[in-house]
Amino acid sequence: MVLKATSPAQLQSIIDACQDWAERSCMRINHEKTEVMMFYETPPQQATRYPSTFHITTRFPLSQPPRALPLKEPPAFKYLGLKLDPYLTMEAAMKHICLKINAAHQKVAAVAHGLRYDSSATDRGIRSSPYVLFSIW
Repeated sequence: MVLKATSPAQLQSIIDACQDWAERSCMRINHEKTEVMMFYETPPQQATRYPSTFHITTRFPLSQPPRALPLKEPPAFKYLGLKLDPYLTMEAAMKHICLKINAAHQKVAAVAHGLRYDSSATDRGIRSSPYVLFSIW
């Protein structure tokens, strides 16, 4: 789930509303798996709310008083397979993509290295069949 807010206070109120809805529906938001990231936050803005001000107030079990459980603020996280950071520099995503491209290039280069011009055309055709390239990709 993605929550969008223009201020930390507004985000906390949206988190509280989600928690209220979850409890009314007999569910609970797992504070250990929930992560919060503020995008384009300046250092002075971050300093005013350090340590993390985001939390979930849980009322489960009902026999205990409500507890405020802190939410994690990681330096980067993966959302729909894309690694995001607070300034959306996409450095982590680009590093991951470069690793994948380099690995694929090495596999193709290994197959190409096996294709030698001193072998017969029949052998080259067999070695470079689309099935072989697909299976190593």
